Parts: sequence; C-alpha cells; structure tokens
Amino acid sequence: MHDLSGSGISVVADRPVALRTEVNLGLRLLLDWAESDTLQLSGRVMWCTPVGDNFQIGVLFNQMPVSRWQNLDVLLRFLRGELALDGSNLSSPSGRRR
Repeated sequence: MHDLSGSGISVVADRPVALRTEVNLGLRLLLDWAESDTLQLSGRVMWCTPVGDNFQIGVLFNQMPVSRWQNLDVLLRFLRGELALDGSNLSSPSGRRR
C-alpha cells in the first residue's frame, strides 16, 4: 500500500491494470504482536502509472455498507495515530485528546 484514504487507495503492483477495471481488495493490519481481520473493499482503477519496474495504481472505492465504512474509518484513525489499540490516546472529534 502506498496511500490510503476514505475514498480510495494507491498501491504498487508488478504489472499494469487497465483503467476502469473493477477490483477487490483485502486490507489487513499486521503488527509484530497481532493482526486484524481482513477488510474487503471493492473499487475501480482510476489511473495506472509506471514507476521503475512496477506500476502505481489508483483505486476509487465503490459505495460500501455503513459497517464497512466504519471499519475503514477505524483503520484510518489508527494509521493517523488518533486511535490506539489499548484506547490510551483516543481523540475526540475536535482532535483534542480525552
């Protein structure tokens, strides 16, 4: 994974993918001491750019159920450092630590 947001993801692959191709992705958080369940997302390839011997691919996520969006939001908050697995650094919606 190269970049992840609430609307899409940029990944590096060893071969190109045609524009507008529908793709299915499985995201999983891997830590030294634990791993998350796989978050299944679907989307459409919006761009594909050669980068060295690989290809950087931009995927726009398709509409998803609220529960899946909530799981993605938790993952994004964790990656931004707004949420700890032990709950010790939870931030309020205003960005202030509780």
